[in-house]
Amino acid sequence: MAPPYSISDKSDKRDLTAVASVARAGLLQPPPIRAGACAKITYRDPRELKPRARNPRIHSVRQIKQIAASIEEFGFVNPVLVDGSDGIIAGHGRVEAAKRLGMRDIPTVRVDHLTPAQVRAYVIADNKLAENAGWDRKLLALELQELSVEVNFDVSITGFDTGEVDLLISELSGDATDEADQVPEVDRSVPAVSREGDLWHIGEHTLLCGNALRRESYARLLNGKRARVIITAPHTMCGDRRQCLRSWQDKARRVCDGVWGDEPKRVHAIPGHCV
Repeated sequence: MAPPYSISDKSDKRDLTAVASVARAGLLQPPPIRAGACAKITYRDPRELKPRARNPRIHSVRQIKQIAASIEEFGFVNPVLVDGSDGIIAGHGRVEAAKRLGMRDIPTVRVDHLTPAQVRAYVIADNKLAENAGWDRKLLALELQELSVEVNFDVSITGFDTGEVDLLISELSGDATDEADQVPEVDRSVPAVSREGDLWHIGEHTLLCGNALRRESYARLLNGKRARVIITAPHTMCGDRRQCLRSWQDKARRVCDGVWGDEPKRVHAIPGHCV
């Protein structure tokens, strides 16, 4: 089999001959293996580990809960990287999640071969390099679709919200539409029957014509009751659909504060138009 390189001229041949001679004489040594190449896992109490004061990565309470749920489902399978003084290099979110779960020992790997500048750079690279990866949306949708039908398995453990999963799965069907989504054209020559603020009672259901971004709309609709789940739809979709869904969900949570019941707070954003 041909080698993955070629010798273009006589000078290259002479250079290779010289290198071979040096190697046979024992003067050419392989590069040393850097310290830390052989990782040793040590279990530590997460309360003893020190977060970096200048860690540029931010973890919201919601994300910490997601990480905690992931640890409960899969176990603590990704060790935390620490320096020689027990300072956290990588794994701040996992440490906070472990504290939330009341864990008293988690796997850590001590990294003491890096310079202070290298540590600072690695803290950034460890997060940014993962963000630079992309998704094969079709394969991702297939995986999420199959996981979503598993019995007693919450697909949101993957980190994708219900709305995001629905959006991805819907892309698999292409332009297929549901007959239930076919809404007849509105005859705008006829005076409107309902106006903003109208409250309709339809059997056991109550329908409010209002703005989902106003807290008073929920107060009027619920009439003192508490909501368990809120399903809302962004009226416009920005370029990054995933980011748009998350932004809408965060906005809805702030607006709905005070109308929740004792159940976990859940807001599902469904892509499309307001209904």
